This record gives sequence, structure tokens and C-alpha cells, in this order.
Amino acid sequence: MIKMTEKPWSGRFDSDIKKEVLDYSVGDDIDLDKELIIHDIIGTEAHDIMLYKVGILKEQTIKNILTGLERIKKLVLENKFILEKNFEDVHMNIEKAVINYIGEDDGGNIHIARSRNDQIQLDLRLFMRDNIIEILEQLINLIESLINKAKSNLDTIMPGYTHFQLAQPITFAHWSMSHVDAFIRDFESINTVYKQINQSPLGAAAMAGVSWKIDRKLTADLLGFDSVQENTLDCISCRGEFIAKLLSSFSILMIHLSKISEDFILWSTREFNMVEINDSFATGSSIMPQKKNPDICELIRARTTVLNSLLFQVLNIIKGLPSGYHRDHQETKYPLIKSIKIVKESISIMTGLINTIILKKDRMNELVNNNFIAATEVMDYLVKHGIPLRTAHNIVGKFIKGLIKNSVYSLNQAKVEILKNLVKNELQIDLKITQKEFDDLINIENIIKNRNLIGGPAPEEVSRMIKDRTDKIQIYKKINEQIKNKNKTTKLKLNELVKSIINGGK
Repeated sequence: MIKMTEKPWSGRFDSDIKKEVLDYSVGDDIDLDKELIIHDIIGTEAHDIMLYKVGILKEQTIKNILTGLERIKKLVLENKFILEKNFEDVHMNIEKAVINYIGEDDGGNIHIARSRNDQIQLDLRLFMRDNIIEILEQLINLIESLINKAKSNLDTIMPGYTHFQLAQPITFAHWSMSHVDAFIRDFESINTVYKQINQSPLGAAAMAGVSWKIDRKLTADLLGFDSVQENTLDCISCRGEFIAKLLSSFSILMIHLSKISEDFILWSTREFNMVEINDSFATGSSIMPQKKNPDICELIRARTTVLNSLLFQVLNIIKGLPSGYHRDHQETKYPLIKSIKIVKESISIMTGLINTIILKKDRMNELVNNNFIAATEVMDYLVKHGIPLRTAHNIVGKFIKGLIKNSVYSLNQAKVEILKNLVKNELQIDLKITQKEFDDLINIENIIKNRNLIGGPAPEEVSRMIKDRTDKIQIYKKINEQIKNKNKTTKLKLNELVKSIINGGK
């Protein structure tokens, strides 16, 4: 294990920090920094290579520094590098480890032209970049699962609900594609945040930059950033802003996952009985042998609330901060790391849930047909035959009320003569509609087929949407693959450059 000694800023102080003060100021942050060790090493390598390229570090010094950093990287990958709370954070732990390994003459220059303020900004952006790429890939897989469900259920008729009441007929394909569109918006939103994050903060230092003649563009290129975030004060002040933007996108994404979860929770009850959750995604009761509980859906619903609270933690932390860096920013790290974990796990679980969900098609068909779900079609028929909409609405309402009074609970059992007599008595209009025409009017397959407007549930229109969204997802796959490959190539090139310099190259 690498030995650590005094803190790098101890020269200003006559006595060491009290243990309880250190514990309070560091908190759990040192444990969270375990997620950032590799990112911190990579960022330090790029920064110090830049210092070497512009003539600030000598050749032997950069060789020694990179050798020390590579040794630490190896220890990290072998789980042998331990962050010590005494050195507060990942940055100072790595710096002291390098100094202990190569000596202070060279190791003591690792931090030239840099502050922990721009260093943590960099680490977090590298961390966010890696995880966003994974999350976007997961989202694509989830979207494709929903599209596949839609393809195989174009004619699977089911009831649509408003106010938890049977409303109008749709298809399971239409339901699936509604969530495809929601997750596509999530993809676009998170991808936009990625573009904003993908700017290099290095060189901003504490908040006013440095007097050293550094090359901020070079470090940005070495780390695969699209550009440099220019204003040094803004670089340091905006730390929580990018976290809040990412968590805001995550919050909406989790709400979409929660909506599906809520549907499945309700639909899997005996009362609805429209779906069955696969055994591999359900749990049982410790006391009631008959139970099959949708715990996974309930946890997604609950963790949506957890993530929303994490977003508000960040917003409330940064809302009253003046310009510059403040230690308050440290408390935004936990919400970020926890939120990423929640989102990645929740998308993965939902994809598996969608792939294995069992549809109770007979029950869906029963709910659609044995009620008054086609009432709007009857109203529209009256309007098309010259009756004002509000009048037609009132007439159909009275028609259904009369059926219920006579213990008739489905339009399929209704006699059209009752409707004709009601219209005759109310409006003195003779409707020219036969029982067969009425039955065709309220036929669920016909109703769905006729809703062929843009975005409607008609199989033909849903098929068009499936093709359109499939094509769009192929584009998004390419976008994410390009980002992923650039990120991977950047790391490989930097690693090769590090080895080349260590071995005597330029």
C-alpha cells in the first residue's frame, strides 16, 4: 500500500485540522470519489502532457509523472489503491501517491496550472460522459423492445382509459408506440445535455485561469471534448448546473418508466386482469401463498420519487450560491452518482419486463366489448346526420342512462330502436339506421380501423409510425455509436501517447 504523509496545503497552517472537522468536511465524499479515480488519472495525464508539450514540464519530469500515474492506474484496476480520508479527495490522494512514488522534485509539479476546482469539474464530466453513453444505449434497447411489442400486437385491441374509466378502444401496439415516442424525447434530451457537458473546463483553475502559457485547446483535444468552455469564472460556477440538467432529463425519463410501471401494476390485478408479469420479474408473499406481487414496478415508481428528490437537492444547493467555487458543490456529487445508478438499473429492469410481459388478450377484448366504450361513435353518427354535437352528446348520454336502468351494460346488447325513439321524441327526427348498421357502427375493429388519422391507433397508421421510429432509432444508434467510438478512441490514443512519452517518444 502506498504511504501518505502530510496534506499538500499544510504549509499555511500551524496545526492540523481536527478529526471531527475533517470528518464533517469530507463526509462520504471520499467514498464517492472511488467512482472518479480513473477519470482523475486520465485528466491528470492529459493536463501534464499539455504542460510538457508547451515547455512547462521537462521531459524527465513528465516521464516520471506518467510512470507514477500508470502505476496508480494499475493498482486501481487491481483494487489495491485506497483513498485516504486524511487527504480529503481523490485529487490529493493521487498527487500524494505520485509524490511518494517518484519524489517531490518531479511529483510536486503534477498540479502546476491547475486547481481542484477545474479538476473535479473535469472528473465529473468524464464520468458523466461515460455513463450517458451507456444510458443512451440502454434507452435504444428499451425503445426497440417496445417497437417489437408493437409489431406483434397491431391487432391486439385493448381499452384506453381516462380518469381510470373506460374511455375509447386502442391497440397494445398504439400503447407501446406512445411510450416509444416518450423515450425518444428522453434520448434527445439526454443527448443534448451530453453536448453541453462535452466542453473542457481545464485551465479555468480556481476561477480566474492561470498566468502560465498553457494550451486549453490541446487538453480538450487530448480528452475528446468538442470544445473548451471559455469563461473561466463560468466554468467553475456552473458545476451544479450541468448536474441539474442531467438529473432533470433523468427525472422525466423515470416518470415515463413509472407510468408504464403503474399501468402494469393496475393491469395485473385480478380486477383488470389484462396482463401477467413474468415470474422472473415478480415476488411472493411471506404469509399469503397465492400472492404474485409486482414489486419491481412498485420500486421503479418509488425510485422515481427518490430521483426527483435528488434533483431538488441539487437545485436547492446551487440556487443561492454566488459566483465562483463553494464547498456546497461537493454535496451535488452524491445526487449525481446515485441518480445514474437508479436510471441504469431501472431501464435495464423495464426492458426485461417489457420483453417478458404476458398479454391477456381475451380479457382485453372482453373489457372493450362489454361496456359503452363505443359511445363516441354513436354521438359522431348523430352529428354527421345534422344534429349539433352538444345535442347529440346529451342524447347519447340519455340513451346510455336508459340502458343502465334496464340492466343493459353494453352497447353490443342495445337495440337501435331505443335510440331512434329517443331521437324522435327529443328532436322529431327519424333516424334511418338499421340494427346491422348500428352494430357495424359500434364494432370495435371498425372503430380502430377508422381512426387512421396521423398518430391514430389504426393498424395501418401504427405500422407507419413503427417504420418511422425504427428508422429514427437507426439514426440514433449511429449517433451514439459515433460518440462511443470517439470516447473509446480518445482513451486509446491518450494511453498510447502516455506509453510513448514514458518510453522516450514525443
